[in-house]
Amino acid sequence: MVFFVAVSLPPGISSYPQEFAALNRGFVLMFPLTKASATLLSLPATYATAFAFIWCYGKIISAMATSKLLPSVLAAKSRYGTPYVAIIAGSVISYITCVVAFYTDRNNYAFITCMTCAFLTYIAQCISYISLRLNFRNMKNSKFRSPFGIAGAVFAICVWVLALVGMTAFQENHYVVVPILVVLIALLSVFYVVYVRKRQVLSSEEERVLLVVRDLM
Repeated sequence: MVFFVAVSLPPGISSYPQEFAALNRGFVLMFPLTKASATLLSLPATYATAFAFIWCYGKIISAMATSKLLPSVLAAKSRYGTPYVAIIAGSVISYITCVVAFYTDRNNYAFITCMTCAFLTYIAQCISYISLRLNFRNMKNSKFRSPFGIAGAVFAICVWVLALVGMTAFQENHYVVVPILVVLIALLSVFYVVYVRKRQVLSSEEERVLLVVRDLM
């Protein structure tokens, strides 16, 4: 909905890549604001999204640490069950990446790489959903059922594939994201072979977080 509203505002979609914030045009048309002031109205949604990502990567990093995919220190939790070490570690890495990219990455290679990795992750999640629906029909753990089912997941895959193609092939970056991804995958593969392979276990926390079902009828 945000996308369709944003691109429908004058002067149209062709100039939209130059916009700093997606909703600025609408705010400027609705209120007597400059674009700089209108950007402030997007901050609440930005912070809300940030907290959602913090919750997500904190859980995932902690679960991976309990399964020994990452150093076990990242699995530490407070007495309230908060994976504070994972949250701090993920936040520090994120801030360092943002600061370095802000001062050195004039071509937005870091942003494009992160978005490409995100699209690949979303595609993998949709494929996992389809696999669970086909192979674990008696799954009891999940309290939510998608009203769109497998068809919705297939549609989402198509959307993310198109986004992936757009991000890698139509950003005037000479396809630089492709070798960057190859290097990242190679480094992570080496890390897995050298550090993880002989230590890895499947922890109960990873089962819960990554939707691997234990209790089947």
